[in-house]
Amino acid sequence: MAKERLLAQNKKIHFMGEIRETQDVYPCDSKIFCQGEFLDAVQNARIFEESKEFVDMKIKNGLDEEIILAEFGKMQNPSVEEIRSFVASHFDQTGSEFENFEFPLKQNPKFLEKISSPEMREFGENVHKIWPQLGRKVKRDVAENNELYSFIPLNYTTVVPTGHDGRFREMYYWDSYWHIRGLLVSEAYQVVFELLNNFKSLVERFGFIPNGTRKYYTTRSQPPFYSTAVHDFYEHCKANPEATNVINMTCEKILEYFLPSMEAELKWWLQNRKIELENGDFGFAYGCPITVPRPEAYLDDQKVLDEIQDSEERRQKARDITSAAESGWDFSSRWVPPGVYNDELKGKVTSLLETSKVLPVDLNSIILNSAVILENLTKKDEYKALKESLMKTIESYMFDAENSTFKDYWFDCEIKHSDKFFSSDFVPLYFKNYPASIDADSRDKAMMESMKKQGVLDFQFGIPQSLDESDEQWDFPNAWPPSVHMIIMGLAKSGSEECRQEAKIQAEKWVNANRDAFVKFGQMFEKMNVEKGSPGEGGEYIVQTGFGWSNGVVLDFLYEFGEDLQVSASSTKSNISKMLTTSLLMLFFFL
Repeated sequence: MAKERLLAQNKKIHFMGEIRETQDVYPCDSKIFCQGEFLDAVQNARIFEESKEFVDMKIKNGLDEEIILAEFGKMQNPSVEEIRSFVASHFDQTGSEFENFEFPLKQNPKFLEKISSPEMREFGENVHKIWPQLGRKVKRDVAENNELYSFIPLNYTTVVPTGHDGRFREMYYWDSYWHIRGLLVSEAYQVVFELLNNFKSLVERFGFIPNGTRKYYTTRSQPPFYSTAVHDFYEHCKANPEATNVINMTCEKILEYFLPSMEAELKWWLQNRKIELENGDFGFAYGCPITVPRPEAYLDDQKVLDEIQDSEERRQKARDITSAAESGWDFSSRWVPPGVYNDELKGKVTSLLETSKVLPVDLNSIILNSAVILENLTKKDEYKALKESLMKTIESYMFDAENSTFKDYWFDCEIKHSDKFFSSDFVPLYFKNYPASIDADSRDKAMMESMKKQGVLDFQFGIPQSLDESDEQWDFPNAWPPSVHMIIMGLAKSGSEECRQEAKIQAEKWVNANRDAFVKFGQMFEKMNVEKGSPGEGGEYIVQTGFGWSNGVVLDFLYEFGEDLQVSASSTKSNISKMLTTSLLMLFFFL
């Protein structure tokens, strides 16, 4: 079966604007961590609770890939227990990439002074104090003996989404944007500078920023927030000049220092994810070329792919799955073509998704913002042209004037737009890169009214990703911090007073929901249930704690709205510090 899945055929396909042979494309060259019969055998032995556990392990010192494959090749049809024993004797446990270090946590950061509610202030202080649990320093051995690791070496401090027992043991691209937003509030300026230096180094090495710092992530990226993150650091630096003393660099120098890598990353997206439309128009789509199961989700992908008989259809489904992973929304009914998904197909989203046929409005808005930033910095005509072209694409192909909302554009489907709500429809509200002919405040207000009409601002515990109950984690009833943040901050930055007031209402709901969960469980969670106020569920793994971007969003809201946010009447006012001994509650929750 392993050999059958890995065979290549000599057909040709048209993919992302070019002709390619249909040989299988793997995440990396490693016959341990990315491809081959050994990986297939270990994953199918199911000796771990999930596929990611094995590919995050380290090869033991004194061994190498060649030795392991040779020794395993001598085994005749090994049993599950024999495979378990082989892995235990040849690999170290996960988490061996890091060394102890002292996280430079700021005592009494200024944002706490702005928070009027004592309960909210205490919550903010506790979230601020979580950063040392998420900060990491990579061992020098990872670089010196990288063939033993799936980890991509980093020279600077990084921040991971989860604590030491969590699933996400590496730096993630778009997570880091909200880490940075929160770290700026926490005045961790040196850490922010080092995170951005990691991005810079990754661009210089790969030409782009991978999904995460694992070898099996090096053929896909994530929503490209790098230029936006650098610009946010610059703007925060101007408002907080003490940052320059920490990083020994002026605010203007920050932009100059990171500019070459910002330009290089945008060039990669232009070369690798650009989709030509009619009349010379174009946009961007997610499009990972991988044609096999993702190593970190091997069994989940294999289950879907093995249901497909035609070899090329199977490869295309793998591309669509990994492209959805590149989007960050893995997975959601959003990636199922319009008119296809309904409640009877609940639980079958991954079999139906066709991610590479759609221009996502959020991706195009993010890249447009990069073009705006780079045009302002360099005054180059190429960025002005890109800005104007993308503005036209977003307005012409994605804006639904009748309903005052934006929509993903399905360029390769008969039905071009979904009539369903997705939180990504409102990402342009965050960046506000509207054409000059558009009155921004009027559009902001109209978009807010559109959300109200759809009922998505009425939930007690946040703004949902969608209204489809698909059993996927990026659908109802889950709310995710990045989407909640972009919508609320988009409203908050509006010139419309009604939008700003709604932003405060929604921010208070979200902070209270996170505070209540923290009081109950002593943890911050990666996503929340908008109906119950409980940690979100669904998807390929159990809900994770830590949690980097959840912390960043809460801190940013406390920074922005701290004077106004109050503990809600339905929320407990108990002292948080007395309720942190909750390990039994957490154990009960996960059981």
